[in-house]
Amino acid sequence: MKQPSACCGAASVAGAWNALAGFHRRAEGALTHDTVLNVFRSMFVDLIRRKQSSFERRLGAPVDALLKELSAGLLAIGRTIGGRKEAGVQLKAVVAVLKDLARSHVKESDEAAAGAQSAAGTDGDSTCTTPDAASTEEQERGKPAEFAAGSGRAAVESLSPSESPSGSAKASASANESEMIFTPRSALECIAELFEGAGVDLRAAEEVPAAEAARNETQPLGVDVTSLRLATGPNGLPVSTSRAAAATSASADGGGEEEEEEEEEEEEPVKKKGKGGDAIGAWEWKKELIGLLKSISGLKRLCADRPSTAAIGNWGMLQVVRRMSEETAQPGLGPSGVTCKLFMGKKTTVTGKCKMAIPVSRKDEEEDVEQQWSTFRGAFARQDTVLLYHLKNHYALIYALREWTDASTGGTVRQMLTARKGQRPTTWVDFSEARDTVLGWAGYKLMALQRHVPEAELLSSQQEKPEFDAEPYLGI
Repeated sequence: MKQPSACCGAASVAGAWNALAGFHRRAEGALTHDTVLNVFRSMFVDLIRRKQSSFERRLGAPVDALLKELSAGLLAIGRTIGGRKEAGVQLKAVVAVLKDLARSHVKESDEAAAGAQSAAGTDGDSTCTTPDAASTEEQERGKPAEFAAGSGRAAVESLSPSESPSGSAKASASANESEMIFTPRSALECIAELFEGAGVDLRAAEEVPAAEAARNETQPLGVDVTSLRLATGPNGLPVSTSRAAAATSASADGGGEEEEEEEEEEEEPVKKKGKGGDAIGAWEWKKELIGLLKSISGLKRLCADRPSTAAIGNWGMLQVVRRMSEETAQPGLGPSGVTCKLFMGKKTTVTGKCKMAIPVSRKDEEEDVEQQWSTFRGAFARQDTVLLYHLKNHYALIYALREWTDASTGGTVRQMLTARKGQRPTTWVDFSEARDTVLGWAGYKLMALQRHVPEAELLSSQQEKPEFDAEPYLGI
């Protein structure tokens, strides 16, 4: 399977699907990386919509304008939503930019309020010199403060007949007042309140400038984000020229340079619900906003001229296969037509039955490793199963296995054929190395794609392009 860019997640799934269907990659009807990329893109559009809807519901305001302001603020300090890791979305930089925006909002609000108060004071001085105003002031004595002349609806009712010739003027003023009361709040106003509720004084001088906060993020040695020169790619998205050469390089087999992935899973943990249905505990709005921004970033990478699946974790690999089987296949294969499950990985301490066929541990004895290899070999030999390896910054298929006894040591050597770059089978990896890899981080896994329908049925089923609209998010 050709991999023309850092889209190993899409290329490996396409290769696995073709293998299960008995397709050669050049055969008519065989899937390509583009087929799977479109499903990934539709997944991310759905994910972004869910996250944005949830965030807006809890914030109490739409965030489209805020996202664009935030994007512009990040760009000003050398970061982009959708940029590579060293110039992408990081918590400190996002919070610093948000604080700058909130301070500007508070300053403008204070200036507007001061101007309105000054104007109201000037109007009050001029009306107090008239007999009618003095009479009105005497009439209003003893009334509650909220009904004092010159405030709210009572101000309209206290006008003299000459100032209010008809009831329509009162109705108009009341309607205008209602419009003012129910004017929707902006997302920036809500964000400012969240900061102030957490004890941040937005009227004080900023503690750390946004650019300085960006520099304080974890950076590769020698990288200064404020000095990165940002250019615009053919698709109109900003790209860092410091990576221009890397973005255009490709290996001999067509595999582009893989982006360094973040060692975290995007799949959201299940939150405990209270009686009212809301999650228990304080709202971690910063974390939720970062999750939304990272999903937008992932979509922009998937839609780039040289697409990248760096944002795709194991959760995405499992979900894309389910969608391809259940939603985009025509005729549909159903949710169990082709499945993808975690097959081998680090054994966790979570109670209950392990969902992986091969859980590995550093405490495993030689007989445990031998049994694991036996299970691995048995799954590989099945005609309805393809094994897919998530190693460091890469996804690739397992193409072959071999095993022999070393004459000099008497030990058993177990190896699997895979790829460290691109999708061409080029590297024999020791099974012991694969075990060490999955033990190094819980995100590294081996997955098993399995066909539960006849090969002929999978062969005759075509993948249709899902409908989605990514444009609203690509300009952020």
